[in-house]
Amino acid sequence: PIGSLGGWLSQFTTAAAATQRLFEVIDYEPDIKSTPTPDAPTQIKGELRFNRFSYTYPGAEQEAVSDISLAIAAGEMVAFLGRVGCGKSTVLSIAMGLNEATRGGIIITGSEVIGPGLDRGVVFQSSALLPWLSARQNVQLAVGQINDGKSRKERRALADEYLGLVGLENVADSYPGELSAGMRQRV
Repeated sequence: PIGSLGGWLSQFTTAAAATQRLFEVIDYEPDIKSTPTPDAPTQIKGELRFNRFSYTYPGAEQEAVSDISLAIAAGEMVAFLGRVGCGKSTVLSIAMGLNEATRGGIIITGSEVIGPGLDRGVVFQSSALLPWLSARQNVQLAVGQINDGKSRKERRALADEYLGLVGLENVADSYPGELSAGMRQRV
């Protein structure tokens, strides 16, 4: 009986410590605060038009997506729904200019999509950050791709500005493994 009491006491002590830690986590005030009234998104001008485009992955015999035609007006919200592997992400990657249609094409505001452009953005299903770089350094890497004439100091200032726009100025020096999934998406 005394041995059982010792085991029970050990479990009770562990549970009490875990409960105390749980309440500390629940009571923790995060450093990052949500914006009470977010800015309204900028209105998109023009139209996104899919003109009978198809795509076949290199080496594949069957088309991943076939003969898609669709016009999306500025400000219109559209959702692509379908089973896993039906081509939703393929359609979006072509619209972003990450892949090129094998037939047909996509036009944004009168210009054919022939590659990535600064007129559109995408949030990938999984974050694509370099794990050995901080959040700021990951953003600086992207900033350097479009602002290669800027000094290191100017690129750092731009990276800090962009992190501030998405509420991540307090974690600029954190590495991807130290960020939540939502934070990694915003970087």
